[in-house]
This record gives sequence, C-alpha cells and structure tokens, in this order.
Amino acid sequence: MKKALFFMIAAVLCLVLLTSCGTHSIKVTGDDGVEAVITYTSAVAFQRAPVFERSGGTVYMTFNGRTWYGASIIDKAEAESFSDPIAVSSNIKVYETGDENGFPFAYVLDLSGTDESFVKFLSNTSPAESDYGNDFTTSTEFSAGGTVTVPDTEFTLE
Repeated sequence: MKKALFFMIAAVLCLVLLTSCGTHSIKVTGDDGVEAVITYTSAVAFQRAPVFERSGGTVYMTFNGRTWYGASIIDKAEAESFSDPIAVSSNIKVYETGDENGFPFAYVLDLSGTDESFVKFLSNTSPAESDYGNDFTTSTEFSAGGTVTVPDTEFTLE
C-alpha cells in the first residue's frame, strides 16, 4: 500500500513538473502578415532561473517569488498610443503607465522584420535601475518573420 501511494505521488509530481517547464511561445500574425513570436523557457524543477506563466496573450516572468514583468505582442496602433518616452535605447522606448496593474513602466520593443508588431513589457522596474524587471534576455527570444531581435537595455534617460 505504501509503495503504491509513493508511486502515485511521484507520478503526479513528475506530471506537474514536466508541464510547467520547457519552451513555449506566443505567436501573433500582424497586419502585414508577419508572425511575431515571444519564445520563453521556464526553469526546470529546483533550477534557480525565471519561471514564466502565460495568461491569455501575456507571459509573466517570476523570479525569487516576485513577478517582474509581463510581455505581450501589440500592434502598431497600440505602440503609437504611448507618448513622451522617459527613456530610449536603440530598439526600446520606455513610458510611464500610471501603474497599470502594478506595473508603472511600459517598455515597447521595436521588432526587426516587421513594422506592424511590437513587444510590450509591463514592468515594475525603472529604466534607471538594472535588475530582473528590465532583463528581457534571460530565457526569452523575440522574433518576427524569423528575424530575432535582441532587446537593447542600455537606456538613455530623456
């Protein structure tokens, strides 16, 4: 009886661990027909690395028990709805959001390979800081039409 219970618990634990880790993606086809993709890899069990959880069209990055940012693919109209960036880099503009769901900053990544799709990161980290809230390269990849864009997080404050 004890062996059967042990194996049942072990099987359930393995199933839970296997479904939460691995590589996943969010894909959106823009108005220009180009597919924009966010690819993310969650940590395996007991690995000290970010964990990603998807909710609808947004993937949230959690590390050390804190959700640092949420990333989603947006269209050109939404990207242009932001005004007055507080910081810029070669491919990201940063805006204040007015604390949208606990994330006071929006980072908008201009994807290479398309003019119609962008990645929006809602973050709790200012561009003047350097921590997990604006580290968009760990365990993630952003592409459009097969062209990978590496986020430039060397910001100039406006």
